[in-house]
Amino acid sequence: MEYKEDKYINGDILSIAKGSHYGNGEDAYNFKLVLFSGASNLISLIHHVSSLAESVEYGASLVITDKQLILTFNGDMGAGSHNAALARIYADMTDQGKLGYYDTIKCRKILESNFLNARIYVEKYTPTESPTKIVAFSFDREGRRITPREFQGFMMFYDEYAELLKRENFDVSLMGKQMSIDEVKEVLEALIDPNLDVSNILHCEERIIGTKIGEQEEKKQER
Repeated sequence: MEYKEDKYINGDILSIAKGSHYGNGEDAYNFKLVLFSGASNLISLIHHVSSLAESVEYGASLVITDKQLILTFNGDMGAGSHNAALARIYADMTDQGKLGYYDTIKCRKILESNFLNARIYVEKYTPTESPTKIVAFSFDREGRRITPREFQGFMMFYDEYAELLKRENFDVSLMGKQMSIDEVKEVLEALIDPNLDVSNILHCEERIIGTKIGEQEEKKQER
C-alpha cells in the first residue's frame, strides 16, 4: 500500500492511503475507527479535499446515543463509505467481532433505526471546483422522540462544530429536510421526552468508544 506524504494542517496530520478505499473484501467492514478530536479534524479534511486536483468523495460519520457521542472519519481516513463506518460504529459499541457484507447491512440498519446519526460529506464532483460540504442528520426511531441526554449529546456536537458549519457554508438537513444547524437544534429540542426510556435498545452493555455524555462539562468543572 502506498501512502501520500502526511499533510500537516492546523496542527493535525491527515494521512490518506492512495488507492485504498475499503471497497473490497473484509477490509470494507473491518477497520479501526479514527475518532475526531475536535473541529480541527473537520477543517483538515476540508483543506485536504480542496487541495486535490481530482474528483473525490470523503466523509465522516456521527452517532449520538444516550451515553456517548461518536464522530469518526469514514474508513481510510475519510475515503471509505458511510454505510461501512456506521456499521463499524455499531459493531464496536456492541463488542462484535469481524463483519461480513450481510452483517454490515444489518448493523447499519439497526443503528439508523435506533440512534440519531449524521453523514458528513466533503466532496469534489469535478477536479477544479470547490468542495461540496453536507451534514445530513437522520433519525428513524419509532415515535421520533429523544432523551434529554441524547439532546445533550447533540449539543456537544453543536457547541464544537456549529460555527464551523456556518462559516464553511455546509448544507444541513434533518430527515431529508433542508434547514440550518440552528433549526436542527430547535427541532430536536422539541422532540425531548424526559420520560423516554432507551435502556433496552441494545440488548447488551453499550461500550463507550467515543465521548461520554457530560464528559466535557465534567472536565470544565475540574478546571
